[in-house]
Order: sequence, then C-alpha cells, then structure tokens
Amino acid sequence: MKEKVMISDWKEIHKFFSDAKQRKVVFYITFGDPSEQAVADFRISEIIFRPQKTTKASGSNVTVQLEALRNQDVKFAIKSKEKLRIDFIDEGLAQCFDIEVVNVNSTKLGLYFTFKLPDQVNQNSYHDELRLPTRRDKKIKMTLSGQSVDVIHLSSKGASVLLPHANIDDVEVGKAIRLIDLNVDGYKLKANAEINYIREHFNGAKILTDLRFMYFGINDESNLAQIIAEKAALLTLKQMMTRYSKLY
Repeated sequence: MKEKVMISDWKEIHKFFSDAKQRKVVFYITFGDPSEQAVADFRISEIIFRPQKTTKASGSNVTVQLEALRNQDVKFAIKSKEKLRIDFIDEGLAQCFDIEVVNVNSTKLGLYFTFKLPDQVNQNSYHDELRLPTRRDKKIKMTLSGQSVDVIHLSSKGASVLLPHANIDDVEVGKAIRLIDLNVDGYKLKANAEINYIREHFNGAKILTDLRFMYFGINDESNLAQIIAEKAALLTLKQMMTRYSKLY
C-alpha cells in the first residue's frame, strides 16, 4: 500500500516543523523487534536554519532537534547515521516521515538527536488494513493444526505469529498453512493461509512468520475486520502507533 504524500516542498515542511514545535506535537519512534516493541515520545526542542551564501536555500539548510520526553519507562538507543521512521498524529491523521540521524547527544538532562528536513511528510495508509497488537490480549487465540501459536499482530487480511524454531524446515514463503483456528473475543473462524514473510526472532528460539488468510466463511473477513476495528478504538495513542509497525 502506498502512502499519501502530505507535504513535499521543503519550505512547507520547514513551516510544518516550526508550527509543530509551537504546538508541542508529540512524535513517536518505535524501537525493538516487532514482537517486543517499545514506543518512545519526543518533542521538537530546536530548529536551526542556516542558509549558505554559495548555494540555493533548501531543506539541507534546516536542522531539527528532537528531545526525548522524560520519565519514560522505555529503553532505547539511537546512533548517528541511523535511519528512523517517525510517526505522529496531527489533525486526526496518522502521519510519518523518514530521516537519517545526524548527531546524538545524551546528557543528564536527557537525550537529543538532530536530523535534516525529510524530503516529504506522508499520511500513513494503515487505515486500509488495520493491524492490532495482540501479544498481551488473552481473548485472541490461534492454533495451527492444533498447535497453539503466539499472535503478534492481527488484521482482517492476516496475522504475524511466532513459530517454534524447530519448525523452520517446514516453513517457506509461498507455502500454504492449513487448519487454522482463530478465536477473537469469542468469534471463532477457520481458515487456511499463505506464508508471506519469514525471519528468525531476535532471541533465536522462534520464527516470526506473516500469514495471509484464506477464509472458509463468506463473511469471516468482514466480521473479523469489524471486531478488530472495535478493539483498536480502545487502544491508547502509543498502542496505536505500535500497531502501525510494518510486518507485511
């Protein structure tokens, strides 16, 4: 799914960040493996515009500094030249932009990092396929051929699940998974699925696998989409940003 470009002119992007600083917009960065994610909060602390006499003014002349909000129960690290996706909510829209870290400064007063203006600010397309974080939701259960699996994210189109590493020889992209039983808040359905993506989990004991459902029931997809939308509406803002992680 393509993201909708909201702003691409560097002057408009500069103006947006200046306004965001005044309005104290909170920006979110997701850290960690998809199954063990943490979301940290940041605000703009400084914007520096230094046009060069010898070159035409551009976004490369603007440096933005983000400051991590204090008293967050989140562990994370940021490195120079690291590429990050930054999410935020503005005027009711989930938006994002991609940056490369220029400098990082960690002091007793907090953590700061700088980046040049991004090329564009996008509107997230995740509303087209709502993905629900499910790791701690005891009302969501899935079995594959009778074997219980950990569900990390769930949408009406599919799911991200953790499989035992011992199954790695039986799992490959494009292969069909049969006999899936899914229970979401008491709504039960059966499906097959196609494996879309595989990689080893960071602890080495499991495999992170993305599945695309092939439903048996004609109304299962729409019914599941409705249930997921209702559950997602109860999420906090941070949880909403976590669910936007791209696993598919």
